[in-house]
Amino acid sequence: MQPIHIADIERNKTEIIRIEISEFKDKKLLNIRTWYLNDNGEYAPTKKGISLNIDKFNALKEAILKAEQAINDLI
Repeated sequence: MQPIHIADIERNKTEIIRIEISEFKDKKLLNIRTWYLNDNGEYAPTKKGISLNIDKFNALKEAILKAEQAINDLI
C-alpha cells in the first residue's frame, strides 16, 4: 500500500508535520511525523512523531475535540 497523504502543517521554514496513512507489517497506521528539508530541497521523515494503529483513530479524534473545546475556552 502506498502512503495516503492527508496534510502538511508548516512547523517552521525547514520542517513540516506530515499526516498520512501507511502500512507496516500488515498494520494500517496513522502517522503524524516531523519531516525536514534535506540538502536536495526535498522533505524527508525524522524519528520525531507517532504511528498510531488506525483502530485508535476515534480515541484520538475525541481527544482532539476535547482539546478544541479547551482552546476555545481560553480564547
